[in-house]
Amino acid sequence: MAEGAVKLAAGRTGIRYGWHDRFKIPLDHPSALRFYLDNLFVPHSRREMLWAAVARASVRAGRAALPLLGVSAADRLKGKGTVPAGGHGEATDALVDSLCVRLRGVDCALGEGASAITLDDYRHSEREKMVVFLFGRGERAPSVVAKVSGSAEHAAALAREHEALRALHARLGEELRATLPAPLATVEEGGLKAFAEGYVPGRSMYFEMRNAWLPRRRADVHFRLARRWLERFQKETTSDESALGAGRVRELVAKPLKEYSRACSPSNDEKRFVAEVLRKAHALRGERVPIVARQGDFWARNLMVKGDALAVLDWENYDEAADPFSDLFLFTTSYGLSYPWRVGRWAEPAVAFRATYLRGGWMSRLVRRHLFGYCAAMGLSRRLLEVFFPAFLAGRALEERARGRRTGARKHSAGGKGTWETLFREYARTGGGACFGS
Repeated sequence: MAEGAVKLAAGRTGIRYGWHDRFKIPLDHPSALRFYLDNLFVPHSRREMLWAAVARASVRAGRAALPLLGVSAADRLKGKGTVPAGGHGEATDALVDSLCVRLRGVDCALGEGASAITLDDYRHSEREKMVVFLFGRGERAPSVVAKVSGSAEHAAALAREHEALRALHARLGEELRATLPAPLATVEEGGLKAFAEGYVPGRSMYFEMRNAWLPRRRADVHFRLARRWLERFQKETTSDESALGAGRVRELVAKPLKEYSRACSPSNDEKRFVAEVLRKAHALRGERVPIVARQGDFWARNLMVKGDALAVLDWENYDEAADPFSDLFLFTTSYGLSYPWRVGRWAEPAVAFRATYLRGGWMSRLVRRHLFGYCAAMGLSRRLLEVFFPAFLAGRALEERARGRRTGARKHSAGGKGTWETLFREYARTGGGACFGS
């Protein structure tokens, strides 16, 4: 959909819907539009930021401001451009109805007349799913969030997420357990599968930074909350305290770097850089590197802030035994990539990466404090950062390539490389000269 486009559509029950970005909003529900503006709306330009400021002034102002985004009346019919390509339309509606019936026996506010905001990710070939925010009649916030997919691969991922959350709720202490969504049910109908979980209140860090005119003001808070949660989570889920030995060097560091070298045609300078990282890794044998659980998608959009508390969403990629650095580096890197370095805009990945990790800027200083503080709290050597960071980038580049082969995705950065491959090459080009380097 073109930037800034909102379309009205008539659903099968006569409800009017508004489309913005990938979201479908039931405009006749008394609270859905306001919830979307206050919790989900991410502007793609300064114009949209101004529109959001007007729309949030009141419900009436929000409805009056819709034409500023180019509202047009349209029937919700296939071929009219109002149903996202690749979506499942009526099948999704039927599954949502079934989910509402199934969940009426659960402690939530759903009942007759429930409405839903849907996030359609079918046009994003690596996702192929919808996220559904289910509102009870008259409720100001959703009671339930459901993920829906017709893809066998993603249906399996939803089943894994359901089981992971069930296991974590049984394993973690009460305080940490409260930071995770509660798994409610899985439902299958019409070739689709849905996983429902309890709604977690708050606003994502991504929402806060993208909607702020001065996002730097919140960055310190975001980093503090993320580090505090991650340290607590890893301490509760540590499964092995063994030192870094030859076997772990091979598995955690050498393997992703060597596989990257085979798959991504590195330059001679990159080969020399990889060799130097491997030399450093072997020199660090004997250092403590615990095996901990990995959340797997620890980035700003999945981190929900409410006051001084943090909740963490999206556990599809959970791993109960991983190195302690993956979530740590994913947060810092993705925060820099998502950050609006120009108000209402994104920066090119390599530009954002340099601003995040190279010495001199406020963000790199914040990242340095964050990473060093984490190492101190976890009893880890800072020198491990220089070894595990390039291994992390190489691993993400390999995952991106594998995902592209499976889905046919062709999203690349400048030069025809994937985003994570671009970042690895940028880091290698600096000789590992990040803000935390020796």
